[in-house]
Amino acid sequence: MLDPTRLAVVSVLSSARWAEFAFVRSTVAVSASALSKQIGKLEDRGYADVRRGYVGKRPGPGSTSRTADSPHWNGT
Repeated sequence: MLDPTRLAVVSVLSSARWAEFAFVRSTVAVSASALSKQIGKLEDRGYADVRRGYVGKRPGPGSTSRTADSPHWNGT
């Protein structure tokens, strides 16, 4: 959890129930691939829940949300 990018992502997600990937990317000011890597690590550890969307038949912008029932969050 000591990675600065990961801490910035957790900070953004802690203030919202969910956030779009593009919003988190622009707020944290990292590339899409770097953010995707960090979101994946948070998801693997139960800190985030990722919902992937589609535009037509192609994968499109997704959203990232904190997991409300996770023991890592206080439920607010």
